[in-house]
Amino acid sequence: MKCEKIQFRQIGNAKVSLQENPKGVIQFFGGYFFGTFPTCFYNKLLADLKSYGYTIVVFPYSLSSDHILVAETLFESHTNTLKELEKVDDFYKDHKNYSWVAHSLGCEYIALLNLLSNNDKNKRDNIASAINNVPTILTEINEDAVRRIFQLSLQLKNTLSPIGEQLSVFIAPCFRPPTSFLQCIIKPTQEQMWHCIEEKKDTSFQLTSVISFTNDGIAGNGNKCQQCNFDIDTKYSQKCSDVCFLIEKLRLKNRDLWVELDGDHMTPIQMNNKINLAESVVNFLNKPKSTEN
Repeated sequence: MKCEKIQFRQIGNAKVSLQENPKGVIQFFGGYFFGTFPTCFYNKLLADLKSYGYTIVVFPYSLSSDHILVAETLFESHTNTLKELEKVDDFYKDHKNYSWVAHSLGCEYIALLNLLSNNDKNKRDNIASAINNVPTILTEINEDAVRRIFQLSLQLKNTLSPIGEQLSVFIAPCFRPPTSFLQCIIKPTQEQMWHCIEEKKDTSFQLTSVISFTNDGIAGNGNKCQQCNFDIDTKYSQKCSDVCFLIEKLRLKNRDLWVELDGDHMTPIQMNNKINLAESVVNFLNKPKSTEN
């Protein structure tokens, strides 16, 4: 299958397309299945993003029912790749130049890396205090993986910027597996992810924006958010979507950090000339950083 519109090379554990004079670095995760071969399935989107002046760093990942374990692998890939990128040019040594973009399940992995890496600078001195800063649900799912992530993050605490301090754009974010069978075996569940984000929303997700699509029947859209009941202490309404949860809980409408485009859940893969998804992504990346609610 011929699908290369831009060329990638292996740097560290990632596929990288270097920009000659980059204005920034976009780190990318793809969605279910497509995230295993992201440079192929998302090549048009990645090429469009690069055309705005960004170096593109893509992290493939393996399919697994234990998303904490995958997050551990991605965190290790991320740190190893940054070490190698820093050897390419001094530009890549400043982690303020980095941002995150993901589609579907890839958004969950950004959220997990955000939640699992210690974003409290006052608690980055030892693993015990750091783990106390992680939602209990995630530690219960795979405590060993959580500890290994912290061991890596503590080794790099003087150089690695917390992921929560970098801009991130969630494209059609989806925390629910596509089939009922997978929903029974994959951890964390959608409800667990919602609890974790609710717990850390004021400290870990203030630089997150969301792009949704009008006909997305998987991640949802903004049209039905008024039907949702997000009482964190009661069972979540089945009518609620991940898009609506993030819009409401992160107050994205109030902070102008959400936009809805024509299309469906597969639009980032099946892009056409009518939708400039990359432009919407870059518009969010160019917004001044603010933690105001």
